[in-house]
Amino acid sequence: STVKDSCATVTFPIKEPYKGQQGADLYKIAGCNLMNDVPYICTWLKEAVPRTCSGKAVTVGGYAYLDGELHVRVNLACDAIMNSVVQSYGARNVRLATLATPTDVYLVTEEAHEACNKNLRAAPLWQKALAPFLQPFQLLVPNALPPLSAEDGTTLYHVNGLVSNQGPNYALAKRLQQWRAVIARSQGVTVSMNIAPATATASVVSNKSFALAYQGMHLFKPTEIFYQEVSNAVMGALMIHDIMNPMSPAAPGFKLKTPMLLLICGAFHGGAMRCLFQTKSLGEVAAVMALLNKYALFIFVTVFGACAGIAFRMSQ
Repeated sequence: STVKDSCATVTFPIKEPYKGQQGADLYKIAGCNLMNDVPYICTWLKEAVPRTCSGKAVTVGGYAYLDGELHVRVNLACDAIMNSVVQSYGARNVRLATLATPTDVYLVTEEAHEACNKNLRAAPLWQKALAPFLQPFQLLVPNALPPLSAEDGTTLYHVNGLVSNQGPNYALAKRLQQWRAVIARSQGVTVSMNIAPATATASVVSNKSFALAYQGMHLFKPTEIFYQEVSNAVMGALMIHDIMNPMSPAAPGFKLKTPMLLLICGAFHGGAMRCLFQTKSLGEVAAVMALLNKYALFIFVTVFGACAGIAFRMSQ
């Protein structure tokens, strides 16, 4: 109904010959299984894209997500489909689009590196007091890491935002996307891959520990957790800019000192690049602070009542 009420058109595969089916009858034969039908999807796109786009550029977006090892499998499926379209339709005619995560290891600018140190020096007193006691437990670890030196002598800065609670499957799936982005861009493909901010999506906040940690993240400046609508709007605008502007960093003609800088040129990281502490070292502390804030009145009344009771007994 959304398409019918708009000026857009949708081209989709069907499992049976089209004989005028409409409504529920059409839905039954429409679409395909991204996990199991990859060879069929690649074959269909090889025929459908040239016929539908008539030589114009086509953008292939890879935004699929599933929990656990299924995330790796669905990303492999997306990767195979993207590569197939590039090979069959031509690198110059294809745009690839996906999102990078702030919970990863990536390069940052020197300005962001210095901002991490500046924010650490300006940390609230309670954070400075807790950090030395918590760092042996890998909590409240400084975000600024020692610079790296490239073969040509270039100094590179990076942050380690990997969150172990997300698991190795998530890290591998996001790494596959980075590899495809770097390889495709080297082949002449325009690639839009910007870091998106931590976002309170349904899949994330369904995990109670993540939901609780998100409530306390704002205490560690400049970290902010975004609503899904905001992230969608901003990342959508960045994607349109990347694929439409031939001077954008996404274009293969744009010179980068290293291919991995592709991720940060349009990063909307929600403060992860400039935060005083590593993202992976914030979760537990942020969750505890969120609980304290939520139950502050209850804790105060309980402690006050206990102290008043002790004082009353001692006065008898």
